Amino acid sequence: MAIASLRKAGGSVMVTVPPLYLKEHGLTVGSTVELEVKGDKLTITPGKKKLILSGFHEAALAAFAIQHHLFPEKRQFLQYTTTSPIMQKRLGVAGADTH
Repeated sequence: MAIASLRKAGGSVMVTVPPLYLKEHGLTVGSTVELEVKGDKLTITPGKKKLILSGFHEAALAAFAIQHHLFPEKRQFLQYTTTSPIMQKRLGVAGADTH
């Protein structure tokens, strides 16, 4: 269990989060978290990622699946534009908040 001090920031009170926790959960400044209050306990949980669904995903999954048969010696990685820093950089949206 980590102990953190509450700090005043403008009109708000903030709590610091250990850097290792942020890294392990893919959180950065501006990420969304969920707060739950039960009695005297406050629980902070990483927010759920918003997913964009479309009918085109089936074609993308099929193309990804066939790669194994076309190039069995090559390792393939499935990356999503909403969570992959590599894909975001290629699209010119690197550093965008996706949480």
